[in-house]
Amino acid sequence: MDKKDIAWDQMEGFEGLPNAVQLLKMLSNPHRLAILCLLSDTEWSVNEIASKIDLNQSALSQHLSKLKADRLVQFRREHNKLYYSLSSPQAKSLIATLKKLYCK
Repeated sequence: MDKKDIAWDQMEGFEGLPNAVQLLKMLSNPHRLAILCLLSDTEWSVNEIASKIDLNQSALSQHLSKLKADRLVQFRREHNKLYYSLSSPQAKSLIATLKKLYCK
């Protein structure tokens, strides 16, 4: 079902659901989920993220761009390195719950 088919504005108490749908879409990709899980505890450089989840820089950059566009991650530059961290409180909470349920 497309979100255009749902009258979100007419559903009292459900105004935030489009945001939840978008967050869940971002989490539905295994690489993006892995990136967010890594970033939930501390910041990582692009090279560190790439080595941990075994992605080439190009693919990782595409995923990070999508996460950044949805304001789920932020970055800081230190010299010639970019360090990413999880910036969305909603994503942090959801990742923490997923870790409790599915990770050791």
